[in-house]
Amino acid sequence: MTTLTPFIPFLTGSVELASLALKLYSDCKLFRVPLRGYGNIRKRLSGRLLWIDTGLDGIDSDRDGKHGKFLAQHSVYELLDDPKSRRAPDKAKVEKVITSLMNAAAEANPFRVSIPQLPLANDGRRNQLNRALAAQAYAWATENGYADKLILPVVATHSNQIKGKTQRTPKISVVKQCVEASCAGTVWFVLANFNEHDATESYPKRIQSIIDFHQEIRNALPSGTSMIGGPYWGLQLVLWSRDLISAAGITVGSGFQYYLPGSPKAPATARIAIPPLLRTARALPETREWLVHAAEVKRAMGEARYVELLELLKSWQVLQTDTGAKKQVAEFYRDWLERLVRTSESGRSLGLYQELSKAYVFGAGLPPLEAERGRAREPACIAELLMLIALA
Repeated sequence: MTTLTPFIPFLTGSVELASLALKLYSDCKLFRVPLRGYGNIRKRLSGRLLWIDTGLDGIDSDRDGKHGKFLAQHSVYELLDDPKSRRAPDKAKVEKVITSLMNAAAEANPFRVSIPQLPLANDGRRNQLNRALAAQAYAWATENGYADKLILPVVATHSNQIKGKTQRTPKISVVKQCVEASCAGTVWFVLANFNEHDATESYPKRIQSIIDFHQEIRNALPSGTSMIGGPYWGLQLVLWSRDLISAAGITVGSGFQYYLPGSPKAPATARIAIPPLLRTARALPETREWLVHAAEVKRAMGEARYVELLELLKSWQVLQTDTGAKKQVAEFYRDWLERLVRTSESGRSLGLYQELSKAYVFGAGLPPLEAERGRAREPACIAELLMLIALA
């Protein structure tokens, strides 16, 4: 039986998505759950191994919003508003934040727990505080039986923070110091809000900077340190297949990017997966028209996979609903992951490259997806982006 232990579903507080994840990804070993959303779905997670994330990377959210009020309950702003926190953080205030957040996380009896960390900044203004938080988290962990269960989050909020070696090197130095201070055995890195389906002209460079950051962190950290990457759409699968990470974060049915806790989300149109292209598209009338035309073209060419486009048309009414679209995308993604884990370890990157190449060939020459924006209108665009970096 194929199991998906290398993949970690990133859950929210949504009961709907938690139920979908447990149905489709029940053989995943570990589920990541935000501390603020845990209470909503705790009953459904009984018996599961959990990674509880404390959500401190959401400090720039609206203080009057739900996440801001959550952080205030744990004395976070008392620490951040202290003018000394940038240069010489108050040890008592640091301890108060760590104790409050980590005690709350411990109530879920987690298998792993995130060290509270501020997201990366363009300058070094958060370095001292992150080091202090990491050291205090280790002190708490040794007293409470969690010394071997800590994960260090490294969250970039803008691609400029990691775009070149000049930007990456000082940040990696601080990550190394935080690992040493906390004795964390695992580091999780993600570029927030990065979604391959946005597909701007700068995306190839952004993707390469994410790969470089992972490679440089691995070289800097002690051997044996585990790395987690994502969630994205397919980039984390490339990272995993190239052995740059030991586990890949995935989302369930929608999103396929990492949102900072408390960040506003614009109302989203339901998206469907188009299996032969290894991508999604908006479930709008323009996409339906495209499917009709693309199926006719591929049938005339003798391409067997045109039937997969016809299946989408048969299910179109259901796919236009938010629930139906999420389920279809999640099922497609599950199948994709299964194909990856069935590939031998030595052949993973080549196998992924070949699958992406087939998707690129399938989409090349087809008309634009008018429901998409920018370069993402090109049907083969997503497969091409990932194909070009699938091999080391």
